[in-house]
Amino acid sequence: MRVPPDHPLLSYSDYHTLSVDETRAAFSRPIIDRIGGGNVGAGARVRFCTDAAQVTVHLEHTARVNRPDAHNADGAVFIDGALRHTFSCARSWNTAQAIGCEITHPDAKPRVHDIVLPYGASVDVCGLTLSEGAELFVAPPREGPLYVTYGDSLAQGFYASSVAASWPFSLAHAKGWRCLNLGYAGHTIQPADGALIGALRPDVASVLIGYNNYFTQSDVDAFHAAAAGLLAGLRAGAPLCRIYVITPTWAQRDRLHPIPLSYYRMALEGAAAACNDAEIRVIDGQALADHNRIMFPDGTHPSDDGHAMIAKALAAVMEG
Repeated sequence: MRVPPDHPLLSYSDYHTLSVDETRAAFSRPIIDRIGGGNVGAGARVRFCTDAAQVTVHLEHTARVNRPDAHNADGAVFIDGALRHTFSCARSWNTAQAIGCEITHPDAKPRVHDIVLPYGASVDVCGLTLSEGAELFVAPPREGPLYVTYGDSLAQGFYASSVAASWPFSLAHAKGWRCLNLGYAGHTIQPADGALIGALRPDVASVLIGYNNYFTQSDVDAFHAAAAGLLAGLRAGAPLCRIYVITPTWAQRDRLHPIPLSYYRMALEGAAAACNDAEIRVIDGQALADHNRIMFPDGTHPSDDGHAMIAKALAAVMEG
């Protein structure tokens, strides 16, 4: 039995923008960058309930992320809320290809399937094939507070091995939140981004940004002003949102340039404090994971162990 992507019993969640017809469901995000990060679903989900013993989820890697180090094509399959396995959507970062994500069950009974798309690749959902005689049923809707993570590659989830290992996904999963990922590899702070986040009316939002401003040696006063503008725009759009400002995590090369990373951390803290808003809280990113190359293999981005430690530490202090 072939099921098209616009079938009414397929539901989509955890995305910013969805375009769906009888051939494909395509996802995008609002910030358009030179890397192609706006073409990434970044944790978007398709959910369905079926009694099929054999399911093939038809996906297409569209290869619209144009930098190999900003690419990760590993998604995840959850069955009845538990991680079943991860899967890869691409053999090559710059090659478009159709793939079939195969799911096999020992018997035929209704199960809720969640297919979670990669955090660093452009992937479309092109429907399902179910074993003969199987049926689709109404799946329970995705519920829970909406959490939006915003920032750079550290907020997006690099270098986690898959979307399921990334700290934003792990945090949201542990807290029972829906998660909309607006982290972009290479991104620097833009005050207008606050309005984009606020327009989503999140219940919880986090801002983790600053490393690329440090790396490019942005003017610190301008960075402070941009952070203040971003937070003001976010608050204007989402007056009830609980906002967490996370300063950049540990970096081995934080004194590589004349202006150290600590200046940007302090500017971010200062911008949050200047808001005089009890629901804007600062979290020390350096305290979230151990300072070594096991947790940060390249000296900047966390490993799976680093992501797990960050998610656990954030779960202990972030409320929805």
